[in-house]
Amino acid sequence: MDFNDLATTDLTRKDVDFVCDHDTGKVWVLHGKPFPIQKKMASASYDRQTNLISFIASDGERFTVSTPVKPPLVTPFAQAKNVTVVWTDKGEIFDMHLLPLTAQ
Repeated sequence: MDFNDLATTDLTRKDVDFVCDHDTGKVWVLHGKPFPIQKKMASASYDRQTNLISFIASDGERFTVSTPVKPPLVTPFAQAKNVTVVWTDKGEIFDMHLLPLTAQ
């Protein structure tokens, strides 16, 4: 799959899923389309006020997912120290990152 032809900021709820293992506190963001900063993501930030997650590139560029994290996942995302970000479609994984996650 060609990243350059698919990168988009036009994500809908069906394009992004937030997942949590409540036993371990691990959190994931699964997405069906690559993010514009897919190849250079270095960290992530979770905004407790808006429940939005942003990804920060190594050069400082930022991409915020417009779909908010919903309860009951708000607390795990606010407490997690890392997030696994997986670009996947129809069971195939195209890219995956384990990023440090800060909550603000």
